[in-house]
This record gives sequence, C-alpha cells and structure tokens, in this order.
Amino acid sequence: MKRVLIAPTLLDAQLAVDALSSLGIVTHIFNANAAGALGEVPFMQAQPEVWVDDDAQEARARGIGRLAQRTAARRKNLRPLR
Repeated sequence: MKRVLIAPTLLDAQLAVDALSSLGIVTHIFNANAAGALGEVPFMQAQPEVWVDDDAQEARARGIGRLAQRTAARRKNLRPLR
C-alpha cells in the first residue's frame, strides 16, 4: 500500500478517490475524520491522505491525483456568471 496524495480537504481527497476508482484503482482515504483533532495533533498529520492498494499503480495514481487536484483548484477559482 502506498500513499499517493495528501489533500487539503476531505472533499479534494474524495474527488481524487472517485477519479482513481473510475479507472479501477483501489484506494483508501486515511485521516478522513482527523480534522476534528486539529489543535491536538499537528496540521500536517490531520490532512486527508489517499492511498492505493497496489504498489504497481502508484505512479499512475499520483498523476491522476495531481490532475484531480488541479481541476478542483480551477473550479474553486471560477466565479458564477451574473
């Protein structure tokens, strides 16, 4: 099992997991509920992490995870039309 992504939010982690799962890559999210422990544990240890089961899928999953993060970042910067 390999960690392929540390996400800024649980939503970002879930988007990456959804993208990976749609390609048949088995994933897990760790620290999904750790946000409630902020202040008790260091910030970097409370961020959601995406892990893949198959070590051979690590490189592919990292690339897809980065693409999912960039897409999410672009969506956050979009402003609604008025």
